[in-house]
Amino acid sequence: MAPRRDASWTYPVSRREFLEMSAAAGAVLFGGPLWEGQAEAQGALFAEFGTAQSETIVTLDPQNTTALGNAILSNYMWDSPVFRSPDNKLIPWACTEWRAVSDTLWRFKVRTGIRFWNGNPLTARSLAFSLNRIVDPKFVSPQRNAFAQIEKATATDDVTCDVVCKRPFPALPATLYIFAILDEQYYGKHDLDHTTANPMGSGPFVFKAWRRGADVEMEVNRSYWMPPPPIRTLKYYGVSEAETRTAALLSGQAKIIYQVPLDHFERIKQARFRAEGVTGPRIVFAGMHQQKKPFDDVRVRQAVNYAVDNRKIMQVFMKGLGEVMNQPLVSTIFGFNAGLSMYDPDLDRARALMRAAGYPNGFPQPLNLEVVPSFALNLFETSEAVSYDLKRIGLDVRVQVRENADFRARRPAATGDPNFGPMFAGSWGSGTFDPQSYLPALLHRQGAYGRNYDEKAEAWIEKCMAINDVAARLKELQALEAYFHEQCPFIWLHAQPNTYAMAPDIDFKARADELMPVHTIKKTA
Repeated sequence: MAPRRDASWTYPVSRREFLEMSAAAGAVLFGGPLWEGQAEAQGALFAEFGTAQSETIVTLDPQNTTALGNAILSNYMWDSPVFRSPDNKLIPWACTEWRAVSDTLWRFKVRTGIRFWNGNPLTARSLAFSLNRIVDPKFVSPQRNAFAQIEKATATDDVTCDVVCKRPFPALPATLYIFAILDEQYYGKHDLDHTTANPMGSGPFVFKAWRRGADVEMEVNRSYWMPPPPIRTLKYYGVSEAETRTAALLSGQAKIIYQVPLDHFERIKQARFRAEGVTGPRIVFAGMHQQKKPFDDVRVRQAVNYAVDNRKIMQVFMKGLGEVMNQPLVSTIFGFNAGLSMYDPDLDRARALMRAAGYPNGFPQPLNLEVVPSFALNLFETSEAVSYDLKRIGLDVRVQVRENADFRARRPAATGDPNFGPMFAGSWGSGTFDPQSYLPALLHRQGAYGRNYDEKAEAWIEKCMAINDVAARLKELQALEAYFHEQCPFIWLHAQPNTYAMAPDIDFKARADELMPVHTIKKTA
């Protein structure tokens, strides 16, 4: 729950009064105390604060992009129905509660007292409008597929929004964690040409300027519904070059940077800055075409998992950060089964499985392992390590680099190349942290991969995706994870770390969700 505002302060406060207050005390900002425990001494306020990530901003309409840079920006300028805590738990935000009324009806309660920058109230009608806009075929939002199961949203009063789905949609709350709630009056009036460059939000920072290809500048929202952050001016920098991002941090231009190369960590720490990695939502695996020999035999698929030393690969290429896998989901994703054993390296067992499958001397033909190196951190090097390990059980695996567009066109089981692979290095991640964003895409023939060709698994996935009850869904998902653990559609590798670096005088910590929220940032020195 947000701290209560001090009743002795009233709105509005002029910019001159703000400057006088911050210079004199630094403890109070625009009508209320800063977050509990935040420095009350003079100088606690950041005059300017920068964050940087690899993607430059190409639109300021939050529903007309799927770029991570815009997701980070959305967190600054808009409120979402739900958010994630530092430990990655889903928490109420603009919505105070939500529940599944039936298999196909979700009900959300919208918090009162939130206003857009123009003074219009944020209500259940705002949420309904925003949901209906994103699924409107006339709008053609690139996010539409994520919400394709929504039939319509209706506000029954100022605080209640009912979302009718075409079929059960248990992942809806998780899908809404970076969903921007829009002002119906503003976005209903203006076309996309206007909203691309002229945003209207309700978030803790108000849009000020967009320098295309460089940065987006914002200033603190002094009328925010929660105590505002201790930052006067916030700048988001889109910087594609990792070296330039690191230089921006070390020079003081940015206070937090994301997507830090692991080989930058030592340099950053030597400069007395902090660099951290935490397990994120992106998994890395080597898939196998189960209609092609030798991978049509589960014993071979198990053998390759016992042959590949995924712990060593993570230690060498992820610097020990991240998480070793043994199933399609990892611990950050709902449905993970913590009770399953690891496929620790065991060459004797791997060779015995190969003999039992009829390959005592290995497989006689070379096997291609297709890879797009940019899909994940050090993915080419990881693929080479997999190839090296598999030689020890008689598999001649040859790493083949592919172009992104070619790989993506050929990989889907339903529409792609029947001769894809028969091995392929894959990577997949979703900010929902929900299996609905993973299992249908990876292990169903109608998804992006689906090269396991497993009808039993596909029916099981569909069953799990239709259960709204949390406990029942978790139980079914964990049973499905145990099935995949045995069937080994992939060589289980790792979840890669989300890598951040930050200035030494702030308390920010690396996050699993890839965002850089600064609502509660504190000075530590």
